[in-house]
Amino acid sequence: MKQSIHRLKRAGITQSKKLIKKQPKIKKALIKSIRLTEKITRTTILGRSQSYQTWLKNHTPTTQQLESQRRASKSLKYKPLISIIVPTYNTPAKLLKACIESVVSQSYEKWEMIIIDDCSKTEKTREIIKAYQQEDSRIKSIFNDKNLHIAETTNKGINLAQGQYIGLLDHDDVLYPHALFSVAVALNEHKHDFIYSDEDKISENGKNRSNPFFKPDWSPDFLRSINYITHFAVLKKELITSIGGLRAEYDGAQDWDLFLRATMQAKSIHHVQDILYGWRMSSNSTAQDTGAKPYVVQAQKKALLADLKTRNIEAEVTRSRFIKDYWEVNYCLESSPKVSIVIPTKNQYKVISRCIESIFKKSTYRNYEVVIVDTGSDDKRIVDYYERLKKDKRVNILSFIEPKFSFANTANFGSSKASGEFLIMLNNDTEVITPNWIELMLGDAQRPEVGSVGARLYFPGNKILQHAGIGIGLGGYAANILGGSEAERLNSIQKLYADNKRNVAANTGACMMIRANLFSQLRGFDKDFSVTYNDVDLGLRILKKGYANIYNPAVELTHHESISLGNPDEIKRDSAEFSASKKLLAKRWPNYIKNDPYYNNNYSKNFSNFTINVYEK
Repeated sequence: MKQSIHRLKRAGITQSKKLIKKQPKIKKALIKSIRLTEKITRTTILGRSQSYQTWLKNHTPTTQQLESQRRASKSLKYKPLISIIVPTYNTPAKLLKACIESVVSQSYEKWEMIIIDDCSKTEKTREIIKAYQQEDSRIKSIFNDKNLHIAETTNKGINLAQGQYIGLLDHDDVLYPHALFSVAVALNEHKHDFIYSDEDKISENGKNRSNPFFKPDWSPDFLRSINYITHFAVLKKELITSIGGLRAEYDGAQDWDLFLRATMQAKSIHHVQDILYGWRMSSNSTAQDTGAKPYVVQAQKKALLADLKTRNIEAEVTRSRFIKDYWEVNYCLESSPKVSIVIPTKNQYKVISRCIESIFKKSTYRNYEVVIVDTGSDDKRIVDYYERLKKDKRVNILSFIEPKFSFANTANFGSSKASGEFLIMLNNDTEVITPNWIELMLGDAQRPEVGSVGARLYFPGNKILQHAGIGIGLGGYAANILGGSEAERLNSIQKLYADNKRNVAANTGACMMIRANLFSQLRGFDKDFSVTYNDVDLGLRILKKGYANIYNPAVELTHHESISLGNPDEIKRDSAEFSASKKLLAKRWPNYIKNDPYYNNNYSKNFSNFTINVYEK
């Protein structure tokens, strides 16, 4: 199938010299893409840390701004008391003082701090707590006469709390001065049940801040892959009380277990797109490595299994195939519904035959059909190939010829003739890597809350990512997330997004599963997006209808996209369509272009690789 060359440009791909030689007609486009990718790589290599220091200079509130926040706090219509709960145990004196001072220094002053010492072996910890309590009446304390561990200790603080909201703070971490003010402002906009923020890491001596984690808005599938919420979390007290507080049997993952249960009950979950919390990197902290506390792994799996059991969901929970600290939740199939794989194509024998044969040879799922929608092949090899395929009961070959090619119309036609309960939209230039790809996609697609499921796609050769979900607003309109990034050279933040199942705004139509009846209800791809952005528009209509779009990295395919570009002479034909599609996308979805809920605005929209947005605020 001939693709718009603009898909190549927006992906920002890297290709080898060997591939360029094989495809001389698209050499200029590829060179431009290579230069773009090299620029992205230089930006990453030359200093994510340096970029973050610049971000801090431009985003950290000044003394004057903090004073302004203090004045503004007094005029807020809603001034909730926020109770900060801090369990302590043998906390180093310097770190405990820094933790307490970070709360005392808040620009929002209607708070209380409840410190619960879990029978520390050192008297120094208790002395520090008592000293601060005498200085500030908002600081309260509880001293356990025996070691209860973190969950029960935290619950004692929550029970004593007088605030409408509970904020959770670790004894060696810090809140940044504007943290509670930011929470209070959000609560004045809406009385949310659950609020969380972005965070960074601070060195043990407190002199260095690094490793910012700019998070997505509420992403339930991400939360089942990794506890991405962590810090700073503020929950309505009555919500915590209603679900029974923290559970001691999940110590080590007690906060993850709490978040899973709380978000299931919360009516309103809000994300503050700002760094409000500093996670201390110390030898005893999981901020550096989960392996520092081996029991955490068992507790995490137990929490995930409990969450699934509560929801009456059957699923397999395993360590991630990519990184040990991540988890995979693969949903058990409720049945074996028929899946229709819809493939628009024309000529290009080598391309379509490789795609079809990879489906036949690799797929372990059996109840499927391949719906080939041919848009006017005249290659004898293709005609002969179709004759051979017609003998296979799994294959349905259709003819759909229009004066001007439209991916939207072609895919819609094929879907209308498909007999499967689920559809997979598949480009003819893809090649299956994962044998159980259909089962994995189907496990998610069968969930009633899910609209579409996308895959992890690579360009051929060196495991260069082509798709890890679509980000809205990237490049001004939309682009494949991490397109052009080398899978083996991703930094820790990029790995979080590339290697975990998570919610996305849209998935590429190159490989996407959707329920047939939902596709029909949405009237398929919009014909006004004939070649480009039809998948983006569909994804956003899925969101608008209340369904989720899921990116599943465990489903891997190669996407030989450059091979399907066709003759560059036809680019002029595509340019008008591309321009019209951009204008329509901007007109129809301005809010998503301004703010993709799953791609934090603190990342630059000029790149698709989570480059920090240094200057814009």
